[in-house]
Amino acid sequence: MIDKVGALMAAFTYGARRTAVTEHFEAARALHPQSPVVLAEYARSTVLAFGNLHQGRAHQIFGEAAACQPADALERLDVEWALGEIE
Repeated sequence: MIDKVGALMAAFTYGARRTAVTEHFEAARALHPQSPVVLAEYARSTVLAFGNLHQGRAHQIFGEAAACQPADALERLDVEWALGEIE
């Protein structure tokens, strides 16, 4: 939402905050630290919420997702997606 309407409008209309992106994904990471799904979505959401400001952080998280061992086909797709993002 933040990337579509801007931070101020997203906060005013939907209560969405950029800092919430980090808070929620860090909580998800604590629950399942080696989940490529969580990590890939965290990296994508970081880019959407913060843009180029946190591009390096997003790249690092994509790298962590790419290094995960997938448990099923869905996780394999996220690992492949992360690999594509870091190349």
